[in-house]
Amino acid sequence: MKFMKYALLVLAILIIAILGYVGYSGIFSSVKVEEKEIGPYQLAFIERYGDYSKSGKFIDSIRKIIEKQNVKYSETFGIYYDNPQRKKVDSLHSIIGCILNEADSLKFAELTRNGIRIEKMGQTKAMVAEFPFRTSLSIMFGIMKAYPAINEYAASHNFQLMPSMEIYSDGKILYTMEISPKR
Repeated sequence: MKFMKYALLVLAILIIAILGYVGYSGIFSSVKVEEKEIGPYQLAFIERYGDYSKSGKFIDSIRKIIEKQNVKYSETFGIYYDNPQRKKVDSLHSIIGCILNEADSLKFAELTRNGIRIEKMGQTKAMVAEFPFRTSLSIMFGIMKAYPAINEYAASHNFQLMPSMEIYSDGKILYTMEISPKR
């Protein structure tokens, strides 16, 4: 009997810890879609095809190259061109990298010698959903909540779905999609 009480106590503590962790990661957070101006950004990136869930490791490798060259960046990002529910995983197209500090523009040439492309993205009006970024699970929970909200917002405002840009910064992820009226 004593063992059973101990086992139940351990199980209860484990369940509370798991719920606390997923709660902290954002499972209970909601998203609100707003129209905002985003950009302009100076992007350092690589283009890739393949599983979007592998983007993090590529972002980390780009970040290491950028940091090695002493170039400052404010955030990391991914631009995802395809809907993974409608296209084969190995053909999903994205560009991933870092948003650079313009003040370091003299160092950009060194980055291109390391296979990183540099391009300016202008200012644009976008649908934006913000989600807390506290753990790696936050990305998954954010995707599960932000994209349905953006899709619903786009449908209710007669906007067409465009490639999405995710911007990862300290404490938050911005899920963005350029506003383009349906034709």
